[in-house]
Amino acid sequence: MIALLAIGNELLNSQVKDENISFMIRAFSEAGFVIGEARFIRDEPQEITRVIGELSSRYEYVFSTGGVGPTHDDVTMEAVADSFGVDLEVNQDYLRFITKIYGCQVNDSVTQMAMIPAGSKVIVESGIHWPIIQIENCFILPGLPEAVLDKIPRIIRLLPKKNREVTATLYITVDESFFASHLSELQLRHPEVDIGSYPFLRSDSYRTRVTIKSRKPEAVRELLPCLEEYFRNQGWLAGVDFPE
Repeated sequence: MIALLAIGNELLNSQVKDENISFMIRAFSEAGFVIGEARFIRDEPQEITRVIGELSSRYEYVFSTGGVGPTHDDVTMEAVADSFGVDLEVNQDYLRFITKIYGCQVNDSVTQMAMIPAGSKVIVESGIHWPIIQIENCFILPGLPEAVLDKIPRIIRLLPKKNREVTATLYITVDESFFASHLSELQLRHPEVDIGSYPFLRSDSYRTRVTIKSRKPEAVRELLPCLEEYFRNQGWLAGVDFPE
């Protein structure tokens, strides 16, 4: 499982609408990763240090966004360094990249952006892509949505491949309360799949979506006919979608 962390006062006082968490959830899920949790926290160094430490000890990977710029409220790098018990240091690879981008406009604030946790891996690729910064199992990303949109697909290509979930969806014409107990019994008998039920009020043709998800396609294929038969016999089945 992985964890996602969005850092920034502006996200929690409605100054800025977050776009990164929803994008990362979709991108990582489609790549086969399971998201254990996603959090929003403020630009408070001690809290960032605490949360990074907690998440990095519980999850395979942690991805943070925000707080890596050159201004006074960009405190993520220092807080992450504290979390892993290291100092900040100027990374020469990162400094060379920033110097190339900014040229004669380099100043102390820009150079400060090259101060990252000691021992971090700086993944520099060709072109103008900003480097990816990783310390142990934590990836430190900027908060700018365009940057996250650029970096996440690149990170996914670097990580070990995961088996993607296979999903079948049944569209049911009645409220989920009519069949909740039946789904509960099925879930107990089929722990290898994740059965979900979701009310849907914006359609005239169905009232509930029932999903079957698993990283084992054969488990979905085995259970789907049973659910189809059950809902069809009740007269509640509006349709089935199973794009393998």
